Amino acid sequence: MSNYEIMLILDPNSDEKIIFELAKSTFKSEAKIEKLERTELAYEINKSKTALYFLVNVQCSGQEINEFTRKVNITKNIWRILSINLSTEKGLNRKVKPKKFKKNINFSKKPRENNKNPRNEKVNTNPKQSTNNIEKVSTEENK
Repeated sequence: MSNYEIMLILDPNSDEKIIFELAKSTFKSEAKIEKLERTELAYEINKSKTALYFLVNVQCSGQEINEFTRKVNITKNIWRILSINLSTEKGLNRKVKPKKFKKNINFSKKPRENNKNPRNEKVNTNPKQSTNNIEKVSTEENK
């Protein structure tokens, strides 16, 4: 038996009893169902900008969660579902360890004088100048 947290988004025109009936028929143990106050959606779902949010906390097995999500997918009034296993969730009730930093950092180094990075070199982008230079070199060689 694991602890699960299930978030549901319900159609605002439908009845709230749907979630209570689904939870009662699916879970053997008692489920704590809480209606959340926020009703605005981040984006439209089925041409609606509002919805009903529900949070269900229950202690059950994975098979019961699978059955609950199967029943929810059949129901057209429940738009979205997200179930999280709190018992195996990484980071839950974990102590934060302080990060270790290197203490011997020397900022007194001088920058390199001979930086041979090709990105720092100036590139001639004018094609006429580059061909003129080639012509000058070839005429000097002919002399």
